[in-house]
Amino acid sequence: MRTVNNMEPVHLTFKEFYLYLIIAQVIIGALLGLIPLILGRKRKQIRLGNYGFLASIVGGAISPLAALIIACVFTWLIARKKETANASPPQLEDRDNSSDPF
Repeated sequence: MRTVNNMEPVHLTFKEFYLYLIIAQVIIGALLGLIPLILGRKRKQIRLGNYGFLASIVGGAISPLAALIIACVFTWLIARKKETANASPPQLEDRDNSSDPF
């Protein structure tokens, strides 16, 4: 049996290769950025979540390792803060008004 290969090899220029590489890295950065985005929304830290998502996309365009580090840092920042909705305002001490001259 003889197989006929009618497919031609694919040739990419360096410009096309780098374009596809950057697109893939941005997608990886966006996927990693979903971690701080979702965690930030759940813990009522929406601003930090959005910043983490955007920074991961930009970091992903540079390097997937940068996107991973940025996502970890923003996830840590969000996880260590208390939820703003559940945090109670600071309580003032009740002063004894009997010693107040005014």
